[in-house]
Amino acid sequence: MELSGLHHVTAVTAKAAENVAFYTNVLGLRLVKKTVNQDDVSAYHLFYGDGMGNAGTEVTFFDWATMGPNRPGSGEIAAIGLRVSDRETLDWWVRRFDEADVTHGEIEHRAGHPMLPFTDPEGQRFDLVAGASDTGFAFTPWENSAVPAERQIRGLSHVTLVVQQLAPTASMLSGPLGFRRIDGDDVPGLAVLARGFTSRNVRIYRPPNSGPAVCTMWPSAPRTTRSIAPGKRGSTAPGSASPR
Repeated sequence: MELSGLHHVTAVTAKAAENVAFYTNVLGLRLVKKTVNQDDVSAYHLFYGDGMGNAGTEVTFFDWATMGPNRPGSGEIAAIGLRVSDRETLDWWVRRFDEADVTHGEIEHRAGHPMLPFTDPEGQRFDLVAGASDTGFAFTPWENSAVPAERQIRGLSHVTLVVQQLAPTASMLSGPLGFRRIDGDDVPGLAVLARGFTSRNVRIYRPPNSGPAVCTMWPSAPRTTRSIAPGKRGSTAPGSASPR
């Protein structure tokens, strides 16, 4: 199977209703599908993506209402990167976040692209990345989105793995999974690897003096990401559907 990037990323929420309101009303993503966790049918599984639920556009959430917050550290998936069209669009999102009282940082340059860090209401970390290519992946604007089509989030850009040692994870990605290093030399402790299209990549980061991440209950907790899924070109997203 020829992997070409990221298929979807799954995180955890303890507040499903607030989660839906933020990702649809503020971020302008479509709730493509609501189903249940296959391993725990008491929990919802929420899928957000573009107008068609195309592969490479989806962020999904498991709903575990009793979970407490995690303590960030090594051994976790940290920031999720989401693509937008250009730097002007980042400026538009700064204004939107200010109006919606969304916590965010300043626009900065990392790994070759301007990006805007922000968090959702439960503390899940994201980067909006400007100018990453759409090559190889479909994007369909959602016509009912609260965000204008030209400003909409176009899909996944990257995920960030926080580790205590770069080499073991980098070797696993570059060996069995066939990823190659494409960037990261400008940031100490960072390696950026991709398989196929470089606009969907995995960033491995070794922060200084970082202890292990701690979740208050297995298998995960709000404010942390549970899993990532590589994808191949032309694959179908699990929540794909017709636009509404």
